[in-house]
Amino acid sequence: MIISYALLSLVLLFACANLVFGIYRLIRIPSIIDAFWSLSVWITVIGIGFFGDVGQQYWIMSIAVGAWALRLSLFLIITKVFHAHMDVRYTKLIERWGQKKQIKLYGNILFQGVLQWGLCATFYSLIDASSLTVIGVLISIGIIGISIICEWIADYQLYRHKQLGSGLCQTGLWFYSRHPNIFFEIMVWFGFGILGISLGGNVSTFIGCVLTFIICRFITCPYTERLSIEKYGDDYRSYQESTPMIFPKP
Repeated sequence: MIISYALLSLVLLFACANLVFGIYRLIRIPSIIDAFWSLSVWITVIGIGFFGDVGQQYWIMSIAVGAWALRLSLFLIITKVFHAHMDVRYTKLIERWGQKKQIKLYGNILFQGVLQWGLCATFYSLIDASSLTVIGVLISIGIIGISIICEWIADYQLYRHKQLGSGLCQTGLWFYSRHPNIFFEIMVWFGFGILGISLGGNVSTFIGCVLTFIICRFITCPYTERLSIEKYGDDYRSYQESTPMIFPKP
């Protein structure tokens, strides 16, 4: 049964990847790829619910995933896609890829789809879940809700700082961590793990939390920081020495 849902997830994510690539070819704004990172996961979760025989526990989780996905994707669409913002992470890659940029960008989107496929494994154990722990559900919803709000605050603080053009952002939540938005992203997935256990799932509901940490700690953050060093030089190196990468200092 799980294998069939895993294959269904793969098909849905492949469809989302092609949709994203098609939209990118039309608007030529790479930020649309990031906007679909969370949307593709949510679309897949909803698709499994419609094509599979799932109970209320699964739909409770899908609502929580929807809150995370819509917040993140709408923020990126409003602040980047609508303003035709050319994210330096993608522009650097596209310049490096040269004549093969379209093929390699498509491959990059497919690679992200594989990572999203791993995230979707978080929810498989809830398909047949039938129990529910009310206290656990309430605690996990609190963790998810607070983390989504704090992630939005971190994103907005950085967005406003860049609008003012005042150099390296080290204020607000960015004083306590070099990537506070990523810290709260991990906390959102930690909340999904607790919610999954509370809804009758098993320990596999923490797959997303572990995978999100691995992706951010060893892929997203290092690449972003290399670009920041190129832009800010010694100022960013000093920031690295004084401020933790992800988990906030007291």
